[in-house]
Amino acid sequence: MGDLRLYLAILLVFSFALLDAQQPAATSCVIGGKVFDIGTGAPVQRARIKLMSEERELYARTDSEGRFRIDNAPLDFYHLWAEGPGYERNVSQSSFDLRASGADKSSEPCCAYVFHPGLPAGSFSLSTDAQGIRHAQISVPLLANVVISGRVADQDGLPLQGYAVETIARRPAGLPLPPGEKEFGTMGPIDHTDDRGEFRIARPFGSYYVAVNKPEFLGLWEDGYRVTYYPHATDQASAKLLELAPGQQVRLEMQIVVQKGARVAGRLVLPVGVNTRRLYTRVMLVPVQSETAISRGLATNGKEDYEFKEVPPGKYDLLAFTGDGGTDVMGGNQTFTYGHMRALEVGDGDMAGVDVPLQPLRDLPVTATFRGCAPTRLRVSALNESPMQPPPSEGVTEH
Repeated sequence: MGDLRLYLAILLVFSFALLDAQQPAATSCVIGGKVFDIGTGAPVQRARIKLMSEERELYARTDSEGRFRIDNAPLDFYHLWAEGPGYERNVSQSSFDLRASGADKSSEPCCAYVFHPGLPAGSFSLSTDAQGIRHAQISVPLLANVVISGRVADQDGLPLQGYAVETIARRPAGLPLPPGEKEFGTMGPIDHTDDRGEFRIARPFGSYYVAVNKPEFLGLWEDGYRVTYYPHATDQASAKLLELAPGQQVRLEMQIVVQKGARVAGRLVLPVGVNTRRLYTRVMLVPVQSETAISRGLATNGKEDYEFKEVPPGKYDLLAFTGDGGTDVMGGNQTFTYGHMRALEVGDGDMAGVDVPLQPLRDLPVTATFRGCAPTRLRVSALNESPMQPPPSEGVTEH
């Protein structure tokens, strides 16, 4: 009898110990952390945090100490974005497994900037308390933007309104240069001068050329105006490269370059016997190589001849398309029936007699091959990649 009592007592003690050691399953998570300046380590106030999963989005803002907290967060698999006033957005490729099945983590790196390899990362840790609540701690780095501001004026010092201001950036160090890509390219979005000629652009740190270009929409672009690179150049080779560190601010005073150009003119020659009553021809000069995004070039319309004035020296593609105005009286989608394309190099002198022999546009046959499925009718579009393209052509396959 005594042995039985001793056995039951031992069994009861072990049962309570086992029950105490078992941890309840996690049901929710408290997500906390801090956002810090990657250069100085200082906390970033008023930063916005976004945690995303397939089913939900959670938001938080940092306090005066750069800290944030989200209570009762559903257990899920999240990705994180962070941004703050004056900082480059951190679109992290890190993921955080806060599900009940996810393992606890003491500390691991996270939230590194994708396009700035080598910069310090943040950290992530995950634990589960005795009540089954998971606690995630995330530190997020933010990188201070550079600010490029300034004023654009004409040759008399008057402000130029609505002019496009482009930043042409060097590809970030450490990222491979894809085949066919240039070391420098326009980084958007494009800014525009206000009614005082002022502009302000925030960008990631790096190396930049700054160019003033023609207005994208309505604006005054006088004959002789040229795309102007800081400080007062007409090409990238003569421009000043700005090397800007995180958080650096610069102000530029820019005056548009005025430079005489050449006159280019000639006849529009259609095949003999063509009725030209409803026809018109759009003629374009498109720069062959341009570092700026707005490189639409020059355009004019004509019936029997055309003329360009003040064409800057350089290499161009001369494009011409003859449309039937009767097919669309509003002028937006005429049928183009004749065309011409040629290379043209413009120097300092005028060029008369640059005639354009227009030829019938040809149909482009397309054969679609179906593998592992039954043939069906397809719509095929042919798009011209020229900066000044005519409306796209479309056709439908027979089968």
